[in-house]
Amino acid sequence: MNSSVPHLQTQERRSLMNLEALRRLVAEGESERLEFKKTTSELRSAMTTLCALLNGSGGKVLFGVTDGGKILGQDVTDATLREVAGEIRKIGHGSMTGVSG
Repeated sequence: MNSSVPHLQTQERRSLMNLEALRRLVAEGESERLEFKKTTSELRSAMTTLCALLNGSGGKVLFGVTDGGKILGQDVTDATLREVAGEIRKIGHGSMTGVSG
C-alpha cells in the first residue's frame, strides 16, 4: 500500500486484482473498454484514452501490458503513483477512477 497517498489506500484494496483475473482480462484483448499500455511512459496517451472511456461507457487502462497482450508488469514507485493520480485529477474531479499499484 502507498502510505504517501492515503486517499488511495481504500480504493486500492477494492480495485486490486489478482494475477489470474488480470490474465483473464488481458486474454479478452483490447477493445472499446480496455486499453493496454506497455509502461507509464505512455501516460499522456493513457490519459487521452481514459478521458474517452470516462466520456463513454467506462473501461480500464492497464499499464505493463503490450498491445499484443503480453503481461510485462512494471515497477511502480510512490512517485509514479502520484504522477498517475495527478494526471487523473486533471481529467476531472467528478470521475470515478482508481489508481492501484
